Amino acid sequence: MSAELQPRMHRMVSLASGRDYAGANQEYISLTVGTAKWHQDFMNGEARHNKGFNMRKVFKDKKAAILDSDEAKAFLQALRRLIVVAQKARPSEDASRHISL
Repeated sequence: MSAELQPRMHRMVSLASGRDYAGANQEYISLTVGTAKWHQDFMNGEARHNKGFNMRKVFKDKKAAILDSDEAKAFLQALRRLIVVAQKARPSEDASRHISL
């Protein structure tokens, strides 16, 4: 795993152990979605009458490279599931700190 990923996952675990499940979920979302514009390459095209077809490729943003390894994706997904189970087993007294399921 990348060195950038470990402290952020530690923050997720710390928030969940403090029963701040919404904060842990927000950290998960910022890790997976983040600020990258495109997470995958894709082709875009348009067809016009008597103009032909115009095709271009949009390349993924380099910021999304954290989740390029399947190991990191699987670990984050498992961690997210554990946080949901922890919320069901040890719910917080403050309902605003829960994940809406």
